[in-house]
Amino acid sequence: MKKKYLSVVGFGAILLGFSSILSRLLGVLRDHVFANVYGNTLDAYFLAFRIPDLIYNLLVFGAMSAAFVPIYAKLLQKNKTDADDFASEIFNSIFLLLLIISGLFFLFSPYILSFLAPGLNPADLIVSIELTRIMLFSPIFLGLSSVLQGIQNAKKVFFGISLAPIFYNLAIIISAYVFSGTYGLKAISYGVVLGSALHFLIQI
Repeated sequence: MKKKYLSVVGFGAILLGFSSILSRLLGVLRDHVFANVYGNTLDAYFLAFRIPDLIYNLLVFGAMSAAFVPIYAKLLQKNKTDADDFASEIFNSIFLLLLIISGLFFLFSPYILSFLAPGLNPADLIVSIELTRIMLFSPIFLGLSSVLQGIQNAKKVFFGISLAPIFYNLAIIISAYVFSGTYGLKAISYGVVLGSALHFLIQI
């Protein structure tokens, strides 16, 4: 039993390591596509990305690894039903919390972005607000995905976890490359939302 456990963990480590390397390479490709397609016009996008990224990192990323996974794993060893109930409550709570927080940032994004970038010209500020409001869907999908990844971590299942960042980056790259002529910078934002949705759906 111990050898089987070590074998599973070892395979998971290799799978996640390979996924991490591939994801980083895709990140380099993504930046290359951005530079070639958009040149030096990305300031509005980078500003807009800060709010969804902040929401995810503050409310979800740390909490999943520090709190959810250890508690869920401990419950899973004692009673699977209790573990499932706990995971369901966390899933619903994360969804409701992120929906409310994202909604508030949607309403107040003009004031927040004006504060974050006081010297930004009005045209770029308007674009940043639009991009922010599009990408505010992404922390919701990524938050729910993190709960499902936490469950998989506790159960030593790594396949979905390894695929998620690859599809996330691919969605952004393809959207930026294919749809930039039609949607401009919005193509990247749509790609971020599509990528985060795929990140979630792959876990399911």
